Amino acid sequence: MRCEVDMKRIDKNEISELPIRELLMRWPDMARAFLKLRMSCVGCPVSRFETAKDAARNYGRDLDVLLERLEQCTRHRRKPAVPRTKTATARN
Repeated sequence: MRCEVDMKRIDKNEISELPIRELLMRWPDMARAFLKLRMSCVGCPVSRFETAKDAARNYGRDLDVLLERLEQCTRHRRKPAVPRTKTATARN
């Protein structure tokens, strides 16, 4: 099941309802927020189904703190990586 959300205007409530895997796919920086709270959600097979709300409850973490940290990751967008091109070297 895929949730359709306008990712330009996502808020804490929407973040709390999306599967963790979906969050990490859209914002890889969110992995740091989970890891700093000592939550093993990154790479967990259950992350396909479990939401941030579920994870906070399962780990005994404050949901508001988790959501604030995750929401911060949506505000700071990195520039897309520029692919490196091979340059031809001139031979004499």
